Amino acid sequence: MEDMEDRKYLPLDKLIVWSDNPRHGLQVESENFSEEEVINILIDVVGADKMFNLITDIFASKKLMGNVNPVVVPNGDRYYVYDGNRRISALKILRNPSIVENDTLQSRVVKLINGEDVAFVERVFVYITDEAEALEIMDKTHIGEQQGVGMISWEPYQRDTSLNRRGKQLKYQYAFSVCQALGYTMKSFNNIAYTDIDRLFGSKPLREFFAIDEGALDYPQKADYVIGMLIKYKEKRGFRSFSRQFNTSGSTSNDAPIIAFCKWVEEQEKSKKNFYFKTCPVELFVDEIFSFDMLQLHINDAQKCEIAYAPEDISVKYQSPNGIRADAIINTEIGEWQVEINYKGEKHTETVLIKQLLSPQIDFDTKKLFGQGNTIDLRKLVIRAINGHGQSRKDELSITAVGSADIVHDVFTAENPVGVYQIAYAFQDITGAPYSVTKEIKIIDKANPLLSENRSSPLLSFNGTCTLINISEVVNKLVSEINSLNFEGNICVISTALRSLVELSFDELHTKGKLTFTSKGNLEKCIEEFKAFLLDGELARLCAQYKTDLPSFNNEKNCVEQITPSFLSSYLNLATHKSIARIDVTRIAETARKSIAPILVYTSLILK
Repeated sequence: MEDMEDRKYLPLDKLIVWSDNPRHGLQVESENFSEEEVINILIDVVGADKMFNLITDIFASKKLMGNVNPVVVPNGDRYYVYDGNRRISALKILRNPSIVENDTLQSRVVKLINGEDVAFVERVFVYITDEAEALEIMDKTHIGEQQGVGMISWEPYQRDTSLNRRGKQLKYQYAFSVCQALGYTMKSFNNIAYTDIDRLFGSKPLREFFAIDEGALDYPQKADYVIGMLIKYKEKRGFRSFSRQFNTSGSTSNDAPIIAFCKWVEEQEKSKKNFYFKTCPVELFVDEIFSFDMLQLHINDAQKCEIAYAPEDISVKYQSPNGIRADAIINTEIGEWQVEINYKGEKHTETVLIKQLLSPQIDFDTKKLFGQGNTIDLRKLVIRAINGHGQSRKDELSITAVGSADIVHDVFTAENPVGVYQIAYAFQDITGAPYSVTKEIKIIDKANPLLSENRSSPLLSFNGTCTLINISEVVNKLVSEINSLNFEGNICVISTALRSLVELSFDELHTKGKLTFTSKGNLEKCIEEFKAFLLDGELARLCAQYKTDLPSFNNEKNCVEQITPSFLSSYLNLATHKSIARIDVTRIAETARKSIAPILVYTSLILK
């Protein structure tokens, strides 16, 4: 049984997605990767659809899998996530979809959230341990996928990566050596399977033919060459599976197909071209001018030595997207152009894509309602701002009020009263013309409906109802009796009963093991501990679990923050022990609605 002190809530910002996780299949120095880059690598490896399925599952339940906590290892004041990187990445994407490079996935996540409160992501219940135990847990955990919702079992390469890190015997040593030499990631295995690499590079005929030696300086170059020739061989022969092509009998001892491959490579070497071309495909928008230099042409001879050619040594022909020959690329004709380069009788073709201009765009967080007295960083409301070339202009936005609004350094201040405000966001598009979008900011009274001064409503009500309070038989009966009384005519009884309600509720929490009060008998300290417990993550959990009863986390947080332990305890003591003449009817009613009722409701939900 683990020590429960090893399990606790941590802020999401302190949890770092681990770049060295075998899940990513990285075999390069990873210190240079930012967390956002690591998350996007993870998306590429896992697949955008599976990642979205997981994000959807977490968003719907407003929590991670309850039976499996992310496993983290402390490093300074931060914690590296060893197991649970997909889930932590999902939380970070829910909080900020703009970190996703995959535009389709990003837009799906933004649509999924649709302006809903995602405060539940800010604190995560984790298991804290050392690296040795974390790695052991990882080995024992990854057994099932469940279409991306459950934990995805590791591929052979990922397992070898983990075994190598712990100095254990690898299952696919030859493949792992190739991947280390070439800096392969998991995406590289789309061309040839990891297990096929191992079997082929472990073949004696292949190793002898190519003189493969993992310890030699030229090993990376040879490995790269063999992989490249294997892929070309597949394309030429048209077979679907390396496994079937090179293991037709079902036995790894069958060397005939591998010998056939080696003979084919030998034939290819004899018929090599005199020159090899290297160019880069070009993408332009209709307002950009094509230059031949954009192709970055390099020509190598048969010995792979680069040739210093003169412009007059080459001839160039162009073909439009409609298949019409042309003397030059016309940038107004949208589509894929072909560029044919001829050098000493040998030809090479590259593509130039002419694209239509995009519509400039500014996308916002869909939230429109803000509580009075809050400051709003208007720039942070922007999810994306792009010009006609798809380039981000988020940092270049100008932000101004349309009409009257107090804005200081792009911050909508707390001095703005209740009302509707129009805020203009603008940037200069590539045409030179300004592009502007107006965002509506609606400021509402942040007071919780339960704080209403309407004396006709029950004294201990919450959002207009009394049904949420369910603590114990005594407390429930006492609440019912208080609500049945005319509080102006029974102020003495009610004021005395309110303190009893708080004490009885706290005693129930303590007895049921939901919250251990360290200062029982000291009402002020108990209120302080209850308030701290809510703000330290419990309130966020309640709002996520009981969304119908607590629809707005921000409203509930404001309500809790307004509870002042010193004032509340002093006032309840005054009402109980001092002269009734000092008790103000309006004040005791306000205290009941603003402080006592919320305490009773939150206690009920904690005990539920």
